[in-house]
This record gives sequence, structure tokens and C-alpha cells, in this order.
Amino acid sequence: MGGILLSALALSALIGMVMPIGDTAIASAHAAEQTQATPDETAVTPGTSGEPGDLRDGETTVLPEEEPAQQDPDAEPVQPGDQPAKPKAPVTPRAPAAPRAAAQNALTCLPGNVFGVSGAGQLQQITTNGNRGTVTNVGASFGSGEFNGLGIGSGGTAVYAYNRSNTARPNTPSNANTVYRFDPAAGRWNSTPARIDTANTGVSSLVGGAVDPSGKYWAGGFTTAKGVNGNFQLWAMNDAGTAMERRGQLDLVTRGWHASNGNGDFAFDTLGNLFLVRGVGKTVSVFRVDAADLSRGTGAGAIKVAALVSQSQTMGDDPITNINGIAYDSEGKLFLGNASRVAYLPLPVQSQSASPTEVTLSGTPATLSSTDLATCSFPPTVKIQKDLPDGRAFANDQFKLQLKSGSTVLGEATTTGNGSGIQTENVGPVPVAIGASMSFTEVAGNSSTDLKNYVTSWECLLDGKVLWGDKSLGTSFTMPAEAAGKEILCTIKNSLMDVSKTAIGADGKDLPSGTPVDENGVVGYKLAFDNRAGANPAAVNYRDYLADVLDDATFYNTSTGQRVATPVIALSGAGLTHTWSAADKWLTIGGTVPAKQMLTLTVYVKVKENTDAAAERQGATSPQGFFLRNKLARGTNPQPPTDCVPGLCVENPINAWTVTKSSLPASGARLHKGGNAHYKITATKLTGTTTLNDLVLTDDVTHVFKTAGWAPGAAVPSGARKHGVYLFNADGRSVGLDGQPNTSNADTFAPVQDVAAPKQVNGRWLVTSGPALKLPPQAVSAEMWFAVQAAESPAGIPDPSIWQGAGNAPTTGWTFVNYATGMAKGSRGAGFAPNACVTGGNVPNTALDPKSTTPADAQFPAQCQVRHELSQNYFTIRKDAAGAGLERYADDLIPGTTEKWDPDSTGLWNMVGHKFEVRNDVAGKPSAYPAVELCRTDYAADGWTGAWVSSTRAADAGAWDFGQNSKTLQKLIDWNTMNPDNQKPLCGTLYPISEGGQAGRWRSENLSAGNFWLVETRAPNQQRSTDGKHVRDISGVQRLSRPMQFSIWPEADGPASGQSMRGRGQLDVGNGSGSYLDRCNPGQQDPKTGEFLPGGTVAERPTACVNPTGYLMLVKDPAPVPLPLTGGAGPWLLWGGGGLALLVAAVGTVWWRVRRPVTPRHAA
Repeated sequence: MGGILLSALALSALIGMVMPIGDTAIASAHAAEQTQATPDETAVTPGTSGEPGDLRDGETTVLPEEEPAQQDPDAEPVQPGDQPAKPKAPVTPRAPAAPRAAAQNALTCLPGNVFGVSGAGQLQQITTNGNRGTVTNVGASFGSGEFNGLGIGSGGTAVYAYNRSNTARPNTPSNANTVYRFDPAAGRWNSTPARIDTANTGVSSLVGGAVDPSGKYWAGGFTTAKGVNGNFQLWAMNDAGTAMERRGQLDLVTRGWHASNGNGDFAFDTLGNLFLVRGVGKTVSVFRVDAADLSRGTGAGAIKVAALVSQSQTMGDDPITNINGIAYDSEGKLFLGNASRVAYLPLPVQSQSASPTEVTLSGTPATLSSTDLATCSFPPTVKIQKDLPDGRAFANDQFKLQLKSGSTVLGEATTTGNGSGIQTENVGPVPVAIGASMSFTEVAGNSSTDLKNYVTSWECLLDGKVLWGDKSLGTSFTMPAEAAGKEILCTIKNSLMDVSKTAIGADGKDLPSGTPVDENGVVGYKLAFDNRAGANPAAVNYRDYLADVLDDATFYNTSTGQRVATPVIALSGAGLTHTWSAADKWLTIGGTVPAKQMLTLTVYVKVKENTDAAAERQGATSPQGFFLRNKLARGTNPQPPTDCVPGLCVENPINAWTVTKSSLPASGARLHKGGNAHYKITATKLTGTTTLNDLVLTDDVTHVFKTAGWAPGAAVPSGARKHGVYLFNADGRSVGLDGQPNTSNADTFAPVQDVAAPKQVNGRWLVTSGPALKLPPQAVSAEMWFAVQAAESPAGIPDPSIWQGAGNAPTTGWTFVNYATGMAKGSRGAGFAPNACVTGGNVPNTALDPKSTTPADAQFPAQCQVRHELSQNYFTIRKDAAGAGLERYADDLIPGTTEKWDPDSTGLWNMVGHKFEVRNDVAGKPSAYPAVELCRTDYAADGWTGAWVSSTRAADAGAWDFGQNSKTLQKLIDWNTMNPDNQKPLCGTLYPISEGGQAGRWRSENLSAGNFWLVETRAPNQQRSTDGKHVRDISGVQRLSRPMQFSIWPEADGPASGQSMRGRGQLDVGNGSGSYLDRCNPGQQDPKTGEFLPGGTVAERPTACVNPTGYLMLVKDPAPVPLPLTGGAGPWLLWGGGGLALLVAAVGTVWWRVRRPVTPRHAA
């Protein structure tokens, strides 16, 4: 081979090892990152401990001899939701089948982990760390036989091997070469119906097995049949998993590569190409079969062998001999094993004197006993291919490609023929290790080829996305970590002319990719077709994709200075043609560029104003809003290129930012007197290059102060911040004015300055973010936080005296609306307004009556206003959930954001989709009907005396009318309005909130003081984010197993009892012993450390609790593992269990404030 080490699997490293290779195996499988579903597995052999779904049709569970199967012939099937029937006779207890999830992790598929199988069928895992390894038995041994041909599927979920022994009874057909499937969950081998029939094939002994990228198991061996002696016969499992079918012979004879007495193994790469490794005497050869050719193989038909990629002679001394197994991991280590030892080589092997590093083994057992090796991953690979999109300048032109690691040539190929496009000849794929230094080059393939006639460029792709690209004749790179188990495909492209795209400003100067532009800025796109090096005319066939430009800009006529609907094209000379498609927003360019000439085409656009369709643009991702992205590509593909290829694509972000307003509790929530609303005003850069100087956020609280007061000392609930201004980077970390994190961890936050106290300016109450701020480049957003208190003015702002007098005192039903705006300066010092909510530009109407039906200014941008209502005689129930069944949802991020669904990872907040009933307390137990104080149609009668219905009538669902829009309640309200001297009691309502930030929670209104029980009649099936904007499905949550007792206190001020005030209509939850549970603080954290305070997490809360305001009841549902009974009643739980059911009682709002010392008060 002239010193060149060609190696698709780099198995030429085996030179120097003693041959032949006895049943060598490279058992490959999916990369661990991939997921491959297996066919339905439903059959279970009676008497096994496997659950339905563990076996394929026809598979039989094989138990080790010392572990006989147990069965209960009298057991009856258990229906969903039922308790298991008692057995009629004692039976040996059987461990429950492991849940399906356990199988996903039974085999640990990490780099450095390799698996072996013994002849007796004992699967072993070797966990390596450098030159040390730990051996661990996986599951039970089959007990006896000649197991070989190990292959492992995706993530270790499917493990195959064949047993060459004949275990059939005398006078019955042989079952030699039966395929077995190892069940990781049960830890035992299951025989399959599939058997490899080698009769009349010339294959005397099978030598290899592997799993391809689709999860199909393959096996094979060398044939000695006449005329094809030395070919390699393949078998593959059918889709049903019931048979091994002959899939052709690797045709080594025709290529002159055959040999007698060969042993070996085969493997697949991530794209399904097969590599056959053969050892004959002292010679190791590696052959490649392309996936397309392999897919056409049937029976004993010949399969084309694409290349002999390596052939080496032994030399030197090696640490292990008599190799019988080979495997490689996802980081590019090649593992070699014999019956008791393992060694490895990093890929590619760059020296013929390289020797493997032996791994010192320990563990239980401390020794390895293996006939084969396997991993459940693919190695990283590199492939080089050639593209001639314009064809050849001269018909005889050819090109030679080389791939190297250091000075070692790993592969080379020279093109043939005179076709255009991707050439047949390529280099690789070649397995290489993560971190390996690689390089590839191109030279003329013959003496008549002149590379000066071409413009050469290259790009390397990973998962279809560009990793690197440039215009040059050679490059070098280091295999990146993200390429583990994957292929990097590098393409060297030779074009007959140089085509490029650049962006230019109104002044004609270049605007390189990444350069930001301003609203109303003018941008030109110049397309250059350079054939000055060409000896012949060059045809043009390109398309310019402008959809991701025209969402943020319009065409522009530089001559008239006007925006126009169609492009105005400027050409530098004759030869180019162009066609505009308004529907598709692309420009198709054709024609011919004469030899020795360059032609250009230029078109201009003008950026839209930032306020133009701002809401649609800032939320758009494809095309991306506030971002100009122009792509040029060869051909007329209706889809633009996925990547922005340098030289053919330019990207220019638009300087833009926005202001939004939110609150805790969410807009639309109700607050009792003394409840806090925490306001957040956010300034967000819409592109990372946006500069914000002299930023000032302004909040107009004029309308708020008609009903609420400034509350700088308000307690801070989870999800809110203490009053101040905070900056955040792209990772969500709190940062200082220097752009660096200003707290010790990601769970804590520190302001850069305080907000300014409210001031009256021209008759308006305004709160600002304080001195003008210059945001550092690292900061992508700024948040301004402060709080107000409903119907109270704890800091004296405004003066409470303004609420005195008839009609001025905040009253139930009043709504207070808050409005936010912002203003800043840009990089050039000019005023830079947000795309909505501009200080001085958007001025709210705050004169609207807070008790009217339209208290908010409908003309003010909705994204910058929030509203809350002062209320009483109501409470809210929020549903949470906890349990091992919800661990899979822990710490999930809300799609499209950096925010988590839940403030803590011990459970899920804000479940929705459930149903509640409130029932009366009857002698310490819940009634069988909804509380009589809830509305019935009986109460709407003109002659109703105010007496609640009887228990018999209360159970009549036809009379129930306690939903959100109760006509009975409205009639009573109307009666009391018209008859002030003959008031009737208001009946109560109970309903799920249908809209706003609290949608999905339950609310009860006007329920009178007394003792009640909460009963859940349907479990939740979804979760809503704490801001109310996002919803996701959740499975596995059960409803409360028993009713929860609670009390509603009278509306008048009452005495203090611990944390509770037994008045103002607050709630408390009973503790089951005649007293009440302490209040709980959901989500409360230490502001310095970010740690949750006792009771702050879902897991720590008791079964039932009420938050400090007394108006929010928190209810925690269980979600055990496994997850039966979804939506059904779980087992009855003890009241004090604390871990499976949580009732959080919140009347009015989820958020709470610092309370005064609670002492009995009396009305004046």
C-alpha cells in the first residue's frame, strides 16, 4: 500500500496481533443518541415474571437452571382500577415486572463502556476509565452453549446473539444457530423463532453478528462453496422478528480479494455501510460495502464490495493475542478483546508500530469471560466527497482527494469520467476519535488538469448543518465533541466561476454579516458572478431567497427615494436574466457570463419601522422577525438552504427592543383588601446586537392609586422579585452593569439599582426605573419590579385621605389598571423607542372609573397593561402534584423560553383539568351532596325566605346553579339592590376560572362562613404555567384519595391564632384532630442563597395548607410509579401522609404579603 494506512474501521491497527481472529466480532448498533422503536411485543410465556410487552410473538423466556419459573394457575386477571383477586391457594410470591422505563437504562451506553458475552451466555459490561476497567455481570447466564455474534440495539434496549449449540432433544430437528434476544429489564435471554440455517450454503461456522442503524440484527460467515469460496454469506432478521433470511454474499471472489480459511466479523457505521473484517494467517483486511448495495442483497446473490480499505501484515509486540472480539465507542476508541482481556486503540491509528493499551480489569466477577465484544454506539466518522456543479472545464479533468491525520494518509480517491455534480469516488467514511486532528486536500488528478480553471470551496456538515466552510484548497480541523457517534461530511466543490453575495449600505460600503441595521435603513444586495478566470462562458442558474428579508423590509428605489412593491434591478452588463416571484418572494437569475468577465446584479430594500407589525414580527421565527437574512443558492429549489453559507448568505440583525408588562398574580386576578400585586416591566432586546443606552422604564400608577397604595415592604412570593431593577443575560443569569453575573448562583438575583418612589408629574403618578441605565452588551433584558397593596396604603403613597368621602373608598368590584412605557438612546446617541409602549408616545387614559365596566384604556397597547380587581367573599384553589411519577417532567423548560414550568423541581405547580365539589360538614364527615349554601334554582324564587334547601333537595342536580354565570346569584344581587331594607343572603358559586392568568384554577364566591369539605371528582390532565400563558399535557396524576376539611371564617376582622386571622373571610385547613394546620409559603426562597425555605417546595408541603393571605388553598395530588388509575381514585391515604396529597387553599390570590401582627380588631 506504499506506506498509506487506508482504514474505514482503522482495524489495520490489528497488525502485530496473533492471527487468525477466532470468531472476531464488531457488534455495532445505533448511536446511543438515536431512538429506534421495536415491534409490538405482546406474548408472555405462562409462568414467567415478565409483563405483557416483554416478548415478541414466538419468543420464549429462558430461565437459568437455578431459577425455575413460578406460576399461579388460579390467579384471576386484574382489571384496571380493581384490587387483585385473592389466590385460591398459596403461591410463591413473584417480584413485579420492572417498569418499561427500567429497560432504557439497564445497559449503560456511554463512551468507554463495552460489552462481552461468554459461551454460556453471560452478558458482561466492562466500564473503562483510561487503562482501568470494571467488569459487571448483566442479568443471568443462559447456563451453557456456544453464544456468539453479539449485537446491541439503540441505547441497549435490544441485545442479540446466536447459540451455535444444538440443544434440541434426540430425534428432533436441530436448533443450532438459534437467535436469542436478551431482555435488559428481566435480565435473561429469550429464545426467538429465528434460526440461521446454514445448510447448503457452504458456511460451516458463523463468525459474526451486528445490528444496523434501523435496529435489524444481521449474522454471517465465510462460505467454502464451489465458485464462491471466500465470499461472506449474510443473514438478517425479518421485520416480524421470526426468521433469519439470507441476504446475499459479499462478493470478494469477483474482486480478487477472496481467501481460504478466513475468520472475522463485520460492523455498520451510522449510515448503514457495512465493514467486513477478515483475518487470514497474519493478514488483516477491511472491506467496505455501501448501504445502497447491501439493501439489494437477497439469497445467495452477489453483493458488490465497494473497496478494500485496509490490508496489513502483523508486526511488533501487542499486549493481547488470540483476539475474538472487536468493538468501538461513540468517541472513537477501538476495543479489542480475547477470552479474558481487553485493550483499546484511539482512532485513527497513525503508526504501524502502534500497540493497543491494555485495560486492567477488576469488579464482580474480577475476570472477563468473552467470546465476542459489542457496544451500543457508532464511532465518529469523516467522509470526503467531490462536487462539480458546473461540470468540468475540460472533459479529461480529474481530481484527487486525500484525508489525513497528521502525516498519515487515511484515504484517497481520484475521480473518473466526465459527469457533473457529486462524483462517485469519495474518501471514507473513516472512523476517528473525538479530538483527533484531521486535514483534507485536493490536487489535480492527472497532468492535464489545471485547478486554476476552477473556483474551489468546501464545507463540512454535521447533522445537515454547516460546521465549517471556506474558499481554499485545503483545511484542517479537530473532531468536535458534538460529532460523537455521527458522521462529518465534507464536500470540496469546484465551480467554473466564483459566485458571491454581499450586503451594502446606502453609501455603498459593505455591511458584513452580523452588522446591525436601524429601522428605515437602506440595504443593498449585490450578487457577483465572476468568470474572469474562466476560459469558456459560464451558465448561470441561481435563486435569491428574499422571504426572510421582506418580512422586515420593503423594496426600495434609490433613484426616487421611495418604497416600491417590486424589485428594482441594477445590472452591470449584458448576459444575466432575472424573474421575480411575488408569491414565493424569490428572484431567479439565469443567463451566461462570458469568459474573462464578471457581471453583477444589485437590488435595494428599506427596513420597516420597528412599530410596523411589531407583535407579529417579534414572535416570528421562520422567517425570523427583526432580522434580515438573504440566501443565494444554485438551482431552483423551492426551499431555501437550511444554513446561511458564508459568501452566499448575509445576515443583518435590526436594532430593536420592546416593552412588556406582567404581574403576580396574573392580570385579571382578584385581590382581597391588603393583598399585594407585584408588577414587572420588562425591556427586551429583540436582537443580540441591539444597543440600549440611557434606558428609563416608566410605570403610570395613576389609575392604580384610586384603589391601591405603594407597598415597598411587600413580601416577595416565588416568581417575583424584590423592588428594584434587574439585568439578565441570555442564560437567564442576573448580571451587573459590567455584564458579569452579580450573584453566586443561577437561582439568586440582585438588582443593579432601586426603582424611584412614585412622584406626581403633571397630575399623574409615575414610578420610574431610576437613573438612566446603559445596558452592557451581555444583558438581553432589564426587569423593573415593585408592588402595591389593595385598598391600603402602607407607605402613605398616595395619602389615604384621598379615599375618604362618599364614592372614594376602594370597594369590592373596583378594578385598578397599570400602564408601562419605555425610552432609550441607540448607539449613535439618538432617541431609540421600543416597538410598542413608548414613553411620551403612548399616554394612557387614567380618568376611567374603576367601578365601571370599562375601566381600562382600550387604545393603550395590551402588552403593556395589567389589571386587578378588589374583591371579597371568595377564595381560589390551586392544584399541584407530586410523586415519583412526575420526575420525568421535573425542570422542563417552557418551549421557546428559558423559564421553567415550575419554581421547584419536587413537583408540578398549577395543574388544570380537574373538578372539585365543596360539601357540608355533617357530624365531622362530608355530606353526600354539594353544600346547601351553593346556589340552587330554589333560591331564585320571589318568595324565598333565605332558608337553605334540605339535604334531600340538595342532592337534586337539576336544581344546581352554582357555576360562574349563576342566574340565581344574579337575581339575588338584583333583589338586594332594589330592596335595601329586605336583604336576602347571597348563595355561593364554585367553578373553574375560564380565562386570564389564573385560568384552570377553581374559585368559590359568596360561600358563607362555616365548616366544609373539599372533594375532588376528576383528576387533572394538564399543567398551566404560572403566568397563565402556556399549557402542556401531563399524565399519571391521581385525584385526591379522601376529602379535605376546611373552614371559612366570618368576613369581619377576627382574632389571631398562630399565622391565621380567624376573620376577613380567610380559610384554614383542618389537621384531623380538631385544630388547624399552619399556613404555608409556596415557593418561598432565601433571597441570598436561592434555597427554598421550609415548606416552600411541593414535596415539603403537607397534604393541605393555606397560604399566608388566607385566600389560596393549595391541593397536592399524588402521581406514583407505576402510573395506573389516571383520573381514578387512588388508595385511601392517611391525613397526615404529607407526600401524596396536598391541598393548597388560596382564597383570592396565589401571592401573599407581609402581614401585620395579627390581633383582634373591631370596626370603628
